[in-house]
Amino acid sequence: MTVAIDFDGVLHRYSEGWKDGQIYDEPVEGSREALQAMKDMGWKIYIFSTRSNKLYHKDQEKAQDQAMKTWLDHHGIPYDRLWNFGKPMADVYIDDRALTFRGDWKATLLEAQNFSPWNRPPKNPQ
Repeated sequence: MTVAIDFDGVLHRYSEGWKDGQIYDEPVEGSREALQAMKDMGWKIYIFSTRSNKLYHKDQEKAQDQAMKTWLDHHGIPYDRLWNFGKPMADVYIDDRALTFRGDWKATLLEAQNFSPWNRPPKNPQ
C-alpha cells in the first residue's frame, strides 16, 4: 500500500497559512502515531506539498524541501519520500483540500461550492 499525504493542513497544523515559507506549527494531533502505524504495516508514505513546487516558489524550492525534511525529522514523523511536483502514484490520498468523487457530478459541484478545509471556517455556511 502506498499513501500520499499532504503536508500543510494535514501533518503541519498550518494555522496561519503561508508566511514566507515558515513551518511554524506543531503536528496535527495524532499524525505521528498514524504514520508510524502505516509504516509498521509496511506502507510506503509519500509526503506531498506545493510549498516547494517549482511553479509557485521556484526561488525557495530547495530551502522548502529542507525545511520540511527538518520539521518531519524533528517531530519523528516517518516518511519514504517528499513529493513536490505533480501527483504521486498512490493507492490512497490524504489531503485537507480534497473531495471524494462518488459518481455524482451534481452533488460534487454543490460540495465544491461549499467546500472549506477542516481548519478554516466554511465559505458558505448553511
